[in-house]
Amino acid sequence: MSVSQRKDVANIHRRIYYLQARNIDPESMDIIPALKTKASWEHQLKRYDNERRTWKKIINITQKQKGKDSLELIDPLLELGKSYLFLEFRSLAYGDPPSIRTGDNFYRRAIRIVEKNPEATWMTISNTKLAYGDYFIMSDRSSKAHRIYHDVWNYLSEDESRFKNRAENLEKVVVLYDISPPNMLRGDPNVAINKSPEGYKKATAVFEYTVSIRGLARNITLIEISPPGFEDMQKTIAREITNFVYRPRLENGNPVVTEKLLYSHDFYYLEDDLLLPEDINVQ
Repeated sequence: MSVSQRKDVANIHRRIYYLQARNIDPESMDIIPALKTKASWEHQLKRYDNERRTWKKIINITQKQKGKDSLELIDPLLELGKSYLFLEFRSLAYGDPPSIRTGDNFYRRAIRIVEKNPEATWMTISNTKLAYGDYFIMSDRSSKAHRIYHDVWNYLSEDESRFKNRAENLEKVVVLYDISPPNMLRGDPNVAINKSPEGYKKATAVFEYTVSIRGLARNITLIEISPPGFEDMQKTIAREITNFVYRPRLENGNPVVTEKLLYSHDFYYLEDDLLLPEDINVQ
């Protein structure tokens, strides 16, 4: 994956799936773990049409074996719905290409199941509805998300035993889409780093920003960078921060702006990369 040999990665994934699925009835529940792994790999490779087909297969097997109202359908329905946030370029050539709004149907079905199934716990119900609200935030339909969050707030406020869940999920911002700024000033920007590479030094940049009621990062400002300099990296990190997506914080069931959030990022550089100190704010 790191050297973009996607075809080779796909072939390896396919072989692993065949090994996992060997000697298993392809229509049994025993095949589900291998199919879930397959769907995860397809998402990583950005083969979203294939991912959707795999989740649909999981759903078909589950409802045949467990029934159309089984709680075991919830996770694959939510994952299938979420997959419609992502489109492949080749999908646009379809006569009827996939649409983000298609995902709504699978979230609504999941909610119908948890509301109808007497075995569904209050936590399963609230988490399913929160996932639907998050989907609206991710697809830039915040007004619909706010209505769902308000309903979940009221639901979690009905019993004191649910207050902790409300605090963790609605009384603070929750990251829905994380970011990955470059780790290296030179070389592979996304290489995983556990310690300072040989010959490199570590720099740290700290930014402050606000999360809007739409769940987006705004008013991004550089607080400090040590050592000073690295103007291009500062701008790169700031651009990355704009890609954050959050579930907004609620007060009394209504979304509010959250200010003064901090984001700290470490990256590595060579001595001759160091620029002259500059006092740079990135808005």
